[in-house]
Amino acid sequence: MTETPELTIYEKTFAKSDKTDAILLVDGKKLHVNKAPNPILPTEENAGKLLELADRFLLHSAKRQLEMFILAPKISSVQKLKLADKYGSDIVTEHALELFTSPGDLIGLGKIEELSDTTKARIFDRIYKIQEKVLAPPFSFRRFGE
Repeated sequence: MTETPELTIYEKTFAKSDKTDAILLVDGKKLHVNKAPNPILPTEENAGKLLELADRFLLHSAKRQLEMFILAPKISSVQKLKLADKYGSDIVTEHALELFTSPGDLIGLGKIEELSDTTKARIFDRIYKIQEKVLAPPFSFRRFGE
């Protein structure tokens, strides 16, 4: 009986399977591989998890795309602010804070202690700016000659 030669590491790694859909020919050897996988598109439900993965694996271009998705109106301003704080996105933080037009809008934040000090400071700055607009007189009197 003839013995079948043992497969090399490359032949084992690139063996044909039901998961491969392309063949690369390298130095006369066939390497069975997968084409590019189907991309995972962000949704309101998975955007936070995808942002976490992009941040964890330092995928800057993916993080930027996810930030742009999060800026869309489908995600609440409170959720935007929490995600921005958790993953350090200045773009999303600024956008989310601009959506707050009254101090009452910030009620949905829940436990503010869970946010970073930087985000807390930015929230209080936003509240101050909102109050400044509310309390500012619509006009001012000037003395003649000023």
